[in-house]
Formats: sequence, structure tokens, C-alpha cells
Amino acid sequence: MEKLLVESIAPSIRASNTHLQTFTFTRVDMGEKPLRVLGVRAHPGTHKQQILLDLNISYVGDVQIDVEVKKFFCKAGVKGMQ
Repeated sequence: MEKLLVESIAPSIRASNTHLQTFTFTRVDMGEKPLRVLGVRAHPGTHKQQILLDLNISYVGDVQIDVEVKKFFCKAGVKGMQ
């Protein structure tokens, strides 16, 4: 996830607006709590070798993601996600 944010998302954000050219992720910590699969339902697919799965996923995590726009001395972040 950190690689995706730093290598793909951050450059897209920087390119989207001249004011965000110094945008960077300063901390990406996905925490210790795993996501939970609460239910799985299988359905036959449109092809014989295909199975479709519906998953009920719950995530109450201890993530911490911090960002900064150095040009404006602006910092923000997310602590926890549900």
C-alpha cells in the first residue's frame, strides 16, 4: 500500500494542481490490525470455469497516514480507519 501511495498516488496529486507540487506522504503505517472476512458467498459465473465471490469485509484498523504540502507548511493525516 505504501508503494502504491508513494509511487502512483502522490505523483498524480502533484500533477493535478500547481499548488500541490510539493505534496508528499510523510508517513504510511498500515498498523497491526488485519481486515476480517465476515462472509463469503459463491455464485456460478457466466463461463463454466468461472466462480464469482461476494465477500463481506470488515476493517477497523490502526492506520496512520500523514501528508504534507511543504510549499504552504501544511500537514494533515489520518489516524484510524473503519
